[in-house]
Amino acid sequence: MVAVDDFASPVRPTWCTGCGNFAIWNALKRALAQAGLAPHQVMLVSGIGCGSKLPDYTRANGYMTLHGRTVPVATGIRLAN
Repeated sequence: MVAVDDFASPVRPTWCTGCGNFAIWNALKRALAQAGLAPHQVMLVSGIGCGSKLPDYTRANGYMTLHGRTVPVATGIRLAN
């Protein structure tokens, strides 16, 4: 069984105190665990900005791409796998 802690990364978020990204990050980890996905089965694709550092803070595969290119890159990754 997959636990939320399985997605814990040693990298600590640098978001500002009270930032909504913390809630999104925690909800994402809970959803992935509830879906029964192991960290090696997950690919997080992000763009530019504070929230885009999410792959750094989550123990899973991650790829940061250029502004506006997140969906095409994620689609390519999905098609390749």
